[in-house]
Order: sequence, then C-alpha cells, then structure tokens
Amino acid sequence: PAYIDAYNIWGNVLLDMEKKEEARNKYGKCLEMDQDYKWAYYNLGRSFEGEDNVKAATYFEKATEKDSSYIDAFNRWGNALLNRELLVEAREKYEKCLTIDEDYKWAFSNLARSYDQEDPLKAIAYYQTATEKDEEYMDAFFRWGNELFILDRFEEAREKYERCLELDPDYKWAFLNLGISYQSQNPQKAIGYYHNIIDRDAADHDAFNGVYYCITLLDETKDQIEEFHSLVQKLN
Repeated sequence: PAYIDAYNIWGNVLLDMEKKEEARNKYGKCLEMDQDYKWAYYNLGRSFEGEDNVKAATYFEKATEKDSSYIDAFNRWGNALLNRELLVEAREKYEKCLTIDEDYKWAFSNLARSYDQEDPLKAIAYYQTATEKDEEYMDAFFRWGNELFILDRFEEAREKYERCLELDPDYKWAFLNLGISYQSQNPQKAIGYYHNIIDRDAADHDAFNGVYYCITLLDETKDQIEEFHSLVQKLN
C-alpha cells in the first residue's frame, strides 16, 4: 500500500533527527505491512551504523537478499564490515558494487579506505579513480592527500588539499593539513594556513595548537610572542 512509503519516510525524518528508536519503530511498521520491503531493512541498517555494526551488516545483507542489485546496501554493508576491520569481506562488497555499476565512486573510495594502512599505493590508485569518476569528490581528494602525506610526498599532498579548497574554500581540514605539511620546512607559512582557520573560527584549538608549535620552531621575537598572546585572547 502507498502509505508504507509514508512510514518509511517518517522513519527517515526521525533518523535525521537522531531519534533512532522511533525511526526503527516506523521501519518495523513497514515490515509488518510487507516483509519484502527492502528500504526498511536498508534504513534499519543505517540506524545501527556506528552503534552496532553487526546488526547494521545483518540488515544490509537482508536488503540485498530482497534486491540483489541494491548497490547502496552492498556499499553500506561493506562499511559495516570495514568498521569491524573485516577487510577482505568489506572489499568483496565494494567489488560487488562495481559489478552493478562500474562508475560507482563510493566503492572506489571505500576500497581505498580498506587499503589505507595495508597498502598506501593501492589506496592512492583507488582514490585517484574515485576522483576520475567525480572531479568534485572532495573527500576522496582529501584522503588521497593524506596517503601522499604518509609517503612523504608533500608537494603532491598539498595539491590535493588545495583542490579541496577549490571545492570548498572553508574546508578546515585542508587548511590544517596544509599547515602541518609546512611546519618543519616553513613554520611561518604553516602559521598562515592556521590563521585561515582561526579567521573562520577564533576558538579552533587545532589551529591554535598549530600556531603555538610553529612559534616554538621559530626564533623567539617580540612580534611572534605578541601574535601568540593575541591568539590566546581570541580563544578566551
């Protein structure tokens, strides 16, 4: 019946408001009406993400049983497995996504995440592919930069962070990582990036700590000490 969709949408609104138990009640109501209603299983899975990854995976699996081409369910099932560090199983789900849609950018990005610690070069290749599928995929550019940073490929990493700022000029984490990338080589330049964060949020402790660290690397001058005191006043 048409009103099953209303219960599902009602559940989604509640889930967006982080009223998880109430949302689950609505999805359960959907399944009382139609036990094959895949969206209810999918959304029940979403409601348990980060809270109970075993339950989340169970519901996502159920959704794929109802629809073997339910690509978003396979992707989130992979994420639930990845959160449990079941890397091989997670990759199987992401690969399944790509058999359904070879341009599904999230599968490439999540495959990259699954290799972050194990094989940074493979992770980089997947992040690159994800950005080829979507040239404005900021999260993939950012994570790609992080992998390059880990490999001490600082100039390449900075290019990715700068690309993030082209997509979102207020993206704090790009400014922060640009600052970190310059701390040892050029502390004054790093301070400039940290200031970009402080200009947007005068109480940002990550940027404040970055400036403090850079000042310790520079020769102590009156101007630098005054700058530090000025930042302290902003934070207070």
